[in-house]
Amino acid sequence: MKKVICVTGGSSGFGYEVSKILALKGHTVYAGARNIEKMESLKDFGVHVLELNVTKESSVKAFVDHVIKNESYIDVLINNAGYGAYGVSETQSLSSIQAMYDVNVFGVIRMNQQVIPYMRERRQGRIIQIASLVSHVSIPGISHYAATKHALRSMSESLRSEIRPFGIDVVQIEPGAVNTGFEEVALGLIEPTHEDYHHFLSSFKTFIKKSYKKGPSPDSTVKAMVKASLIKKPKWVYRTTLDAKIYPIAKGFLGLKLYSYISSRLIFKARKKKN
Repeated sequence: MKKVICVTGGSSGFGYEVSKILALKGHTVYAGARNIEKMESLKDFGVHVLELNVTKESSVKAFVDHVIKNESYIDVLINNAGYGAYGVSETQSLSSIQAMYDVNVFGVIRMNQQVIPYMRERRQGRIIQIASLVSHVSIPGISHYAATKHALRSMSESLRSEIRPFGIDVVQIEPGAVNTGFEEVALGLIEPTHEDYHHFLSSFKTFIKKSYKKGPSPDSTVKAMVKASLIKKPKWVYRTTLDAKIYPIAKGFLGLKLYSYISSRLIFKARKKKN
């Protein structure tokens, strides 16, 4: 059955690919992002392209109002908009951290609060949250980004229980390191820090670049997003890469202290190999 599907962060990565595939499958897809020019090619696949800034309530409302005016309802909301800003916890600026939270956490809340009333009224709908491996495990250098994904996972688990009585599903997609160029943005946003951290940051950058270079293509994650959107009874959580499946189990098996020690050593080992 044809569905009406909204996708945030549709200008690149997972959002672009899932919008294209869902439209090619015959569904009505509305993709939103701040950079509407980067979404122009989606029109060739039948995707409806709209400007959307999830940090502005007026923009979110205008996006949802447009869809409702044209379609009367929304079957699926894919909260895909998000980014990482890596850095040293001590010196990462509050403005950088707050900007990331505004997209990754509050942006999701804004979208949900606009869409859920329409789903609740119809007693059906589905919300797909793009969480992450780092909602379960974290490493030095990504503390605040990981915290946004921890927040998103906690939010999703609570939200699921709140709105299940209204026939609304909440699904978490949890990829690990995927070769999409995500890390280029995240590393590019690292701010100047104290010289005491320079050696660590050098090792950290090498580790992250290697991890993402070795990472799989977006295919498995996009496939899970499509499946979660269309299947009658989706799973609550889809872990879409090998590291996302293994690392949380390893953390539970090893214990927090040993896991933290090993993950920290892997970062510094990456720098030694480079040298």
